[in-house]
Amino acid sequence: MHYTNEAFVTFANRTCATLHSKQGLLLARMRALAEKPPTPQIVHTQISLLRQDTALERAATTQLAARQRPAADRATIEKLLRSLSEESTDADNAANDIEHGQPTAALAARTKTVAALERSLARQLGLKDCGSLVERPT
Repeated sequence: MHYTNEAFVTFANRTCATLHSKQGLLLARMRALAEKPPTPQIVHTQISLLRQDTALERAATTQLAARQRPAADRATIEKLLRSLSEESTDADNAANDIEHGQPTAALAARTKTVAALERSLARQLGLKDCGSLVERPT
């Protein structure tokens, strides 16, 4: 049986929609904490939330990577999966930097670049919910 782009897109959109739904509460808490003075407890909680968010992202990326890919779009899907994985690694590194009191300004610039690449790849594939893991619900 030939695996179609439509089947992959349907699965990917469902996977990413589920991810974004799970991220909603975490991100609301992160935004609320970002408005408060950075006490040690708040920083610890922010790191914990960031790590939980990254774990959700990695799980979604793993699910997508385990899925059969249509031959016609295999290279584009591989690029997207690689970018999503790198995004999770960057988030892990940011959590480590925050934990050690180091600034993470470089992450913001890289995140924008990665998100633009992911949106472009997602458009090529016809994905609507997986443009970028950083495009989270507001």
